[in-house]
Amino acid sequence: MYSSENLQWLDLSFNQIKNIDRGISCFSQLKILYLHCNAITSLREVKNLAKLKELRHVTLYGNPISKAQHYRSYCIAMLPQIFKFDSIMITKKEIVSSVVVYDYFCEKKIATKHVTALQERWDERQRKRLGMKKEEKTKEKTDTQY
Repeated sequence: MYSSENLQWLDLSFNQIKNIDRGISCFSQLKILYLHCNAITSLREVKNLAKLKELRHVTLYGNPISKAQHYRSYCIAMLPQIFKFDSIMITKKEIVSSVVVYDYFCEKKIATKHVTALQERWDERQRKRLGMKKEEKTKEKTDTQY
């Protein structure tokens, strides 16, 4: 028997979707979401994906929002859990610059804590990629200090 809460990949591309319903958060294990080539017109719709903590890859290209200024940076800032956006890996530079865009859209200063969290996310992703655990990295720093 299948359950929507176990769904990990959802392809809703080419469906003339205009809004991202908040109900999408019921797919708590969703890792990959394709929403490209639809009719999404508001960047605010992206916030509805923020509760999907397991989400790692999202596509939104081909929607009217993809023509908006700061589109990529805004989406990266709103979805700090993703590694790939529009089928392109997110770089450390993009993560840092997304903070500036987030600040612009929210019209308030971003706490240093938020920047640090984004950088830690990048570092953790890199460690996973290289097969290093957090403990090994800490040990390396301790060994070089003496």
